[in-house]
Amino acid sequence: MSERIAAHPKSSPQTLDLNLIRRWSIVRPQLYRHMDAKYVESFFRDGSIRLSSFASFAKHPDEQLRDKAEGIGSRFAVGSQVTVTMVAGRGSDCYVLCATLHNTEHVRKQFGHNACIAIDNIVGFANAVSLKLPYFTHGFEGPVIYQDDTTIYKDIGPTTAEELMERHRNPDGTLDMGMLQDMHRKAGGIEEYFIKHSELSPNLGDGKGQAAAA
Repeated sequence: MSERIAAHPKSSPQTLDLNLIRRWSIVRPQLYRHMDAKYVESFFRDGSIRLSSFASFAKHPDEQLRDKAEGIGSRFAVGSQVTVTMVAGRGSDCYVLCATLHNTEHVRKQFGHNACIAIDNIVGFANAVSLKLPYFTHGFEGPVIYQDDTTIYKDIGPTTAEELMERHRNPDGTLDMGMLQDMHRKAGGIEEYFIKHSELSPNLGDGKGQAAAA
């Protein structure tokens, strides 16, 4: 499978062309990072931009944008022989940059900012930012996933508890700590970083949806 990034005019959606036997084109949306004009000017002058974190989101002064449980929730790996249950949190060691799909007057008023940065090439932009972060190891992006219940369920098929434990059994019969990490991988996933409760979901009236994070 090959991939090509089609040339596109400035400030237009990016289009990816994939060769899956037949041609398949994907139009990627633009993202908008709303900020005050002085910060937009700083960005274009010297490249400075402020990144946030889940800890900061939990203290947001706007109650509608505040989320004290971001990255935290119950995870169930459900199989025919065993069910693994975990309550865990992810993202405490991450920087986050949120944006929205919308750049309308109504949205600008709701965010309380008078300017924004339009991001055409999301991956390229995120990669450029990541190159400036010391000890950066991994990046990801995606839309916010709104759920009435933030619990994650995973199907692990016919796996048994004995099989899970045997892979992490030490010579003396004890289990190593890698088993917990293995369980977490089975019960969770990258979507843990993007799930938010539906109570925080935007509606067509307020336009406050944070569309993606990287």
